[in-house]
Amino acid sequence: MSLVDFFQVTRRTEKTVWFKKVPSIIHTHDGYGQAGTKLPDLKTTNRGAEFRKKINVDEDGSETAYETYRGTIEPWTGQPINFDTYD
Repeated sequence: MSLVDFFQVTRRTEKTVWFKKVPSIIHTHDGYGQAGTKLPDLKTTNRGAEFRKKINVDEDGSETAYETYRGTIEPWTGQPINFDTYD
């Protein structure tokens, strides 16, 4: 199962970043909506509650944050992201 969420960075310091969840839209799907690609819905102003996470810097200098039970939050490339809801 690969679930996809998008977040807006609202502020940051050297060690901490604050996010708000952005709704997503299905870009392409398998005909059933169980797999495909998603994009953030940038047209809506709806955002989730603000929360903060510690910034992790890898050896190569890339930055990520970790969301418990959800995985890694990393910068969006601007391309559709693959998802599937199969167990």
